[in-house]
Amino acid sequence: MNSALVAARRYSSLSEHIRSPKDLEYDVILDVTRELKSHSGAGTTKFSELARALNKNERLWIEIGTQVADPDNALSPDLRARLFYLAQFVGYQTSKVFGGSARVESLVETNVAVLRGLKGKT
Repeated sequence: MNSALVAARRYSSLSEHIRSPKDLEYDVILDVTRELKSHSGAGTTKFSELARALNKNERLWIEIGTQVADPDNALSPDLRARLFYLAQFVGYQTSKVFGGSARVESLVETNVAVLRGLKGKT
């Protein structure tokens, strides 16, 4: 087989695996949400593991908040405002979870709502 044909086959198989930015966002949020969900409910969760999951989620939302605060962001002003509000909520709620006065479920629910929005489901 000639090298051009081999290269064409390899590149065509790679193109099947290329994902859209929206798909990548979905995957990142889903990964963090699964990690958070593993610490929801009553259980013997190690605090260090819970703290790691909460930190990962909060860093994600800080990034989302930073991106939607950028005036050059292409999302509608209404959607940007809603996402910014959620980013603030996540920061506040994360502090409450760390303090023991809230549970992780509200953070999981927030992420699930965003996942539904990314998939076009309400």
